[in-house]
Amino acid sequence: MQQIPMARFLYEVLGLRLRAMHWREALAGAVGLLRQFGLGGDVPPCPEPSAVNDQARQRLEKLRDELLEQLAADVSVQGTVSRHLQRRIGRIGTVLQVAVSRPELILESQELLAKRDSDTLKASKSQWVLNASQCGLESHPLIGWKAANLAEMDRLAGAETVPPWFVVTNFAFNRMLEQPVGSAEYLADGVRTLAEAIKFVLRRSDLDNKAKSAAIRQLWTETALPDDLGRTVAAAHAKLIADDAFVALRSSSCDEDTETVMRAGEFESFLFVQGVDSLLEHLRLTWSGLWTERALYSRDSAGTTLVWPAGGVVVQRMVSSRVSGVLQTVNVARGDLRELLINVSLGLGEGIVSGLVAADLVTVVKDFAPGEDPTHLNYLTNDKPEQMVFDRRRGWGTCLEETLYHQRLRPALEYFELCEIVARASALENGYGYPLDIEFAIEEDRLWLLQARPIATFRAELRKTVEQFPLSTEPGVPT
Repeated sequence: MQQIPMARFLYEVLGLRLRAMHWREALAGAVGLLRQFGLGGDVPPCPEPSAVNDQARQRLEKLRDELLEQLAADVSVQGTVSRHLQRRIGRIGTVLQVAVSRPELILESQELLAKRDSDTLKASKSQWVLNASQCGLESHPLIGWKAANLAEMDRLAGAETVPPWFVVTNFAFNRMLEQPVGSAEYLADGVRTLAEAIKFVLRRSDLDNKAKSAAIRQLWTETALPDDLGRTVAAAHAKLIADDAFVALRSSSCDEDTETVMRAGEFESFLFVQGVDSLLEHLRLTWSGLWTERALYSRDSAGTTLVWPAGGVVVQRMVSSRVSGVLQTVNVARGDLRELLINVSLGLGEGIVSGLVAADLVTVVKDFAPGEDPTHLNYLTNDKPEQMVFDRRRGWGTCLEETLYHQRLRPALEYFELCEIVARASALENGYGYPLDIEFAIEEDRLWLLQARPIATFRAELRKTVEQFPLSTEPGVPT
């Protein structure tokens, strides 16, 4: 009850309300059990369900009014955040079950957004390659969700938040699938294109998913890249990324990192790729990674084995990070919506994402106003005997290296670095309006945000509120 009036997001209000309901039910159940043994008395005083509902309703109404003011300001300058504001206002309206407030403003904003999205998609639909300034969330059908979120991060958290990158689009992917198959063994079966060869492999009942994945990978490596596509990718690389710089290639599937699905690790990524020739080779390998053994298993389980994947491939300059970490804007492990959780270690992010290196654990209480530095936090410094680094001996890939002794027990983050990370993460969460899982890196003294994924638990809270415990009825009475 004390936290609801301070909640900044719909998901916080709903989570706190549901928790209050469950705790009240648990308390009543415990008292009832004690009474069976002659040990219980009255239920200790706690807010009535109607009081909790009133508190939640009042906070949501205030949040909705604040969002409408922000939307009006964004429309007046034809800004770029109206999409998220509209969605946040709409979700609050769904929960409150009330008519849209200020419908003329909503309509004007929707019309402006629809035109901008249409113009962006029209200009981009036949492009092989797009950069951050040419796309955003509206471009996800062409470039997948990972790339769309990278572009949106620059909009919401400030320009040059993300290391230089470009994306090879779904249009280029489909062009590649039309190429003549490079392997002669499939020609006898009437197969002519790469797409037909992949479908032929997927239909084979004599191969398991591991063998199918290997066969499809071989098809991609044997199929030539169209010359015009290769030249376009090389030109984008030369424009945005230095010739001698290392890059990472990651898939950006249209069904990956959405608000309801997180498929991290299902598709292949390649790190420390250097030079145009190697880039083009690994581009085909990244596309072939859409049919990894794990991805095929997922599609088999969903009954979508022959459904074609779509999306793009992100090409991004590698960050030579001295510190890397993962931040969640809610504490999922503790179920605490008012805590921000950071796992951070020395070296490259691959070490902490894979769990191969020890990490410091930072918990930040979200009791600060936007623009303020966090004041209540707990920093648990762990011994960090190893860190993931670039493998200098081989000239590619990564390896584990011993951490210098004097660094092992020092905090990976200085306080001013922690403040900057929290500020950027808060700006992103405020823009999207829901909790996020964010990967970051610090290169020398420069903070980079590498990725942002939705934490999908907020969808469950929204659904549970609307379908089982709406604000218009007494708690505990399903509808």
